[in-house]
Amino acid sequence: MKILLFNPSGALRVYSKSKIKVAVPIMPSLSLAAVAGALLDNGHDVRIIDLIFSDAGSSDECVKSEINLYKPDMVGVTATTTLFHEASRISDLAKSISNNIITILGGPHASCLPIEALNASSFDIAVTGEGENAVKAIASRSSGEAFTGVYFKAKIGSYRADSKIQRTPEIPVDSLPMPALKLFDASKYFCPRVIARRNPVGPIEMSRGCIFNCSFCNKTVHGRNFRIKSPERVIAELRELKRLGYREFHVLDDQFTTDINKAKAIVDEILKQSINMTWNLRTGIRVDKVDEEFLRMAKKAGCYQVGIGFESGNQKCLDAAGKGIRIEQAFNAMRIIKKVGIESAGFFMLGLPGESVETMEETIRYAIKLNPDYAKATVLVPFPGTRIFDEYEKKGLIKTRDWSRYNFHEPSEIYTHPTLSWDILKKYYELFHKRFYFRPAYLITRFWNSLLSGRLIYDIYSGYRTFFGRK
Repeated sequence: MKILLFNPSGALRVYSKSKIKVAVPIMPSLSLAAVAGALLDNGHDVRIIDLIFSDAGSSDECVKSEINLYKPDMVGVTATTTLFHEASRISDLAKSISNNIITILGGPHASCLPIEALNASSFDIAVTGEGENAVKAIASRSSGEAFTGVYFKAKIGSYRADSKIQRTPEIPVDSLPMPALKLFDASKYFCPRVIARRNPVGPIEMSRGCIFNCSFCNKTVHGRNFRIKSPERVIAELRELKRLGYREFHVLDDQFTTDINKAKAIVDEILKQSINMTWNLRTGIRVDKVDEEFLRMAKKAGCYQVGIGFESGNQKCLDAAGKGIRIEQAFNAMRIIKKVGIESAGFFMLGLPGESVETMEETIRYAIKLNPDYAKATVLVPFPGTRIFDEYEKKGLIKTRDWSRYNFHEPSEIYTHPTLSWDILKKYYELFHKRFYFRPAYLITRFWNSLLSGRLIYDIYSGYRTFFGRK
């Protein structure tokens, strides 16, 4: 089969009005690379089109041009909930060129709302969970058990869906095909200096699954069963990244340090094999999983920054969200991180269950007292597939299913918060960042750090864009 895979242009535009628009990672789509790797291993002809390099006005023309030139048998799109409308548009364009093109939707939105997604779009097929084996089976026109976790809008050619559809089985991570990152041009991708030291930056996942129970998190793709790759497999992927010209890697796992001993074994192998790449553990470490020995090993192996999910400065809000951490653990985690000397990026959330003006004030004071190198706050968005969405929907609090508005980088009145107005939530979204970054002590420290690292002009520019510049 000839298969064309698209990454929607909105994957970058969702950050345009956020407070982190100067720190947006621009990297190849690892999910499309993973699916493409499985298809290539099975003998199919695959291309990936990354629409983030086209603006909103030209992406339609780009889609039509690529389909007319390549004449694919199948078009696949990956999409979060926020990008579902754009993914649907790609399917519409493919069908307008030829109704014989089979269109497939994958990613978080398809995994949590497959039937609704099919009914609301021209997609023929929705794949839930991990898509490598499922898409390979579809492309090979397999049937029966191979189609577990695959939803069909109707009978399509020789395809046949099982009457009892279950979630796509999890795949042993060391048996996954190598991601086909060779289908991307590494030289096109550039990450800002706030989150990168050496460009281009390549993505890698070292584990899949998350065992924790946060009510705001969607677990429908990789599930709750934690699986970590062997050190040998990770080294093989890193060597491939280097071969393709990437000079730094970012770890995209939900929770790489869940099994700290296995995480240490991977970092130890990176040291032994002299990989010599800088890297960023930016998707985060839980505060109850911060380990000094691991961080010292990681720093020695080239890690310069870690993200930490602090969420709230109020213990009752943390408990209501099912975060499963204690405030005192956060202070201990920051003490260790500062002692080791790795940069920190703190993640916070406003509008958690039970939130009030007083608890948001607590969170701002908490962020200032923790004093990470960078801090980012978002307003809670109850995404489909999360426990909080189900709870709010039962209570009649969900106000719209216009998924394009489900963007926590641009707060929008998509639900009725039980205790707060949207004007207050938006106010505190702005206040959090102004009060954290405009402290004299922070500005002085940032000035000297920027001066010593040679990033002063860039950091001034980034600060201006964050608080005063347009998108």
